Amino acid sequence: MKYAWIADQRGRLPIGRLCALLEVSRSGFHAWQRRGASKRSRADTCLAVELRARFARHRGKYGRLSLSP
Repeated sequence: MKYAWIADQRGRLPIGRLCALLEVSRSGFHAWQRRGASKRSRADTCLAVELRARFARHRGKYGRLSLSP
């Protein structure tokens, strides 16, 4: 989460200053950039896509649908 914030803010301040502000290493930030998304992160993304599709398919309703009047 810290690294993502640094990546988002790096146009405003130098990376070194942002890393110092959040007490993380510059090398850690650069390693994070090179590293791909984790298996868990990819699974979470797939799940979010599936949930959004189901939500849309059920016209924005969630939970158990009652079939009785």
